[in-house]
Amino acid sequence: MAASIAAESLFEQLRAECSEIALLDVREEGRYGAGHILVASALPLSRLELGIEALVPRREAAIVVYDDGDGLAARACDKLTRLGYANTMVLDGGLPGWIAAGYEVYEGLNTPSKALGVFAHRELTIPEIAPDDLAGLMEAGGKVAILDCRPFTEFQNGSIPGASSCPGAALVRNGPDDAGNADTLVVTCAGRTRGLAGAQTLRDFGFRGQVFALRDGTIGWQLSGRTVEKEAGRSALPNGRKPAGADMLAKAEAIRSATGIGLVDARLLERLRADTDRTAYLFDIREKPEFEAGHIAGFRHVAGGQLVQNLDMQVAVRGARIVVSDDDGVSATGVALWLRRMGWREVFVARIDDGGFEVATGGASASPGPALIQGHGSIDPARLKQLIATGETLVIDLASSREYRKGHIPRAWFVVRSRLPDMLSKLPMAATLVLTSEDGALAALAAQDELPFPGAIHVLARGTAAWRASGYDLSTDLDRMIDVPDDVVIKPTELPAGPERDETMRVYLGGSEELLEKVEREGLLKLAALPVD
Repeated sequence: MAASIAAESLFEQLRAECSEIALLDVREEGRYGAGHILVASALPLSRLELGIEALVPRREAAIVVYDDGDGLAARACDKLTRLGYANTMVLDGGLPGWIAAGYEVYEGLNTPSKALGVFAHRELTIPEIAPDDLAGLMEAGGKVAILDCRPFTEFQNGSIPGASSCPGAALVRNGPDDAGNADTLVVTCAGRTRGLAGAQTLRDFGFRGQVFALRDGTIGWQLSGRTVEKEAGRSALPNGRKPAGADMLAKAEAIRSATGIGLVDARLLERLRADTDRTAYLFDIREKPEFEAGHIAGFRHVAGGQLVQNLDMQVAVRGARIVVSDDDGVSATGVALWLRRMGWREVFVARIDDGGFEVATGGASASPGPALIQGHGSIDPARLKQLIATGETLVIDLASSREYRKGHIPRAWFVVRSRLPDMLSKLPMAATLVLTSEDGALAALAAQDELPFPGAIHVLARGTAAWRASGYDLSTDLDRMIDVPDDVVIKPTELPAGPERDETMRVYLGGSEELLEKVEREGLLKLAALPVD
């Protein structure tokens, strides 16, 4: 049986920040979004094996897991122990126990970064422009440049008409040039946080033009009654990131010196990685093509703006060290500064151009799916199609409900993996069970669970992606969505236009001041303004 920790003891450890500790919420993402502990990282039991190594890279780190008091946490501890994590504990009473002890819960995703955005806006007086005012400038023929600092794919889902894509890590280099002769430079994102951070980063690096963050981003733009542009192709990076000049390099060095951001060479990096008593996270924050062309071996790609926005989904061990890397340290310094503002004390920058580092090329390693199939036969799409035709095969899709809705194998049932053993009794009897998921990895893991199924169990090799690649049809019918789709939080931008979407958008944007007041009262985040002017 896993050890346990009382809510009061956990709160004191989290607030004191005297040692490394990871807090994991092992419920499904939808449950997490409905209410969670501020500094918890979401790692559903369903996907624990696929995400734990990135979230908690050091197996000796202390880990506390919690659930709704329904036993998921104990199951998670068992899995973690089998994976080599020996220092695991369960929060007494789960989230209900935390609430009963009088502590706060928070709704939504990426709450720490949202609180940081509101805090920075207040403390650093980041200028904002309202959608109506921006529209007025544009209609009057004003010289306005609009930069969308989200990833390009997100930018194409819906952007301010006339905006150009300039992802956060490249903003300080390419943004001013893209603005050209514009009198006003506006930085935007979907909501608030990334736009505020982008506008302030330009100010941190000495941009003296008139720069604003668009209040409430593209969501606010739509709520003002205006439409967004779909599939826009404009980019401020037509030829990649602009090389940094001497002034920018000097400014980055001055920022690091003023805010306690360390610069690491190959020797120091090796010492950080070899320290078995401390956790080190290693991130390359450039755009993916740059990462794949050459990065420091062992570093993981997370684009800079997304790292700040989604830090709770990338870093779980409080008190850990974080190293961010790029070619010359400029963009990495901008990202590191925001991590320091979020309260992370030991943040470092690694510059690839310094030399001495072992450099690797290519992207992330291949899906672990095939290697995970142990004791269960894998079948290809053609064989699955034959089995389905017999009418004696039960197909279960363990993909996210978001992916299932986009398209799934005809006659496949949607089930959340953590509930699969219980759901099998609610499904039709069959001689054969075939499990699938997006790429087959989750299905391969589920095949190793103790499943109360008397017949043969197979895994679709490479998952639904292989079915699609074989040219077979996909279905969007939802009549076999037998399980509760609480595994994802639906973003406002994913909803079709209408009153429901608008209300979801308002809820998403609302309560920012109350959020910051709650965070400051609780004291688990050590936010700091760290002005550098």
